Amino acid sequence: MAKTENINGFDFVIGDKNEVLLVLSAQEQIPNEPALVLDPEEHSATLFRNEDDELTLENVSDDAFKALEDKDEVMVCEVEPTDNPDETRIVYNYYAEIIRDADDEDIDIDNVPDEKK
Repeated sequence: MAKTENINGFDFVIGDKNEVLLVLSAQEQIPNEPALVLDPEEHSATLFRNEDDELTLENVSDDAFKALEDKDEVMVCEVEPTDNPDETRIVYNYYAEIIRDADDEDIDIDNVPDEKK
């Protein structure tokens, strides 16, 4: 059974050349064939990290959706704090395939085609 969790601590960082980086707190399991399902109408996205981890990102900004509209994938960086409060450590850094026009209620990582995971 997949673990579903709502994540509030995330940020889409948009660079000068419209490159996009999703930064969030590190999760326990290793990402495997990740996919990001966008839902602009609900201002949310769901990150399927692997068969067991499904993270819902709520209140995604319009700027993030606009920056992602012509992308096929997004770089994801999962971080954790260090002893220095001004620094974080990168735990996982990977690309997630972007999936559009999907009905959130019908998405299940087992039903996402391999080429879109």
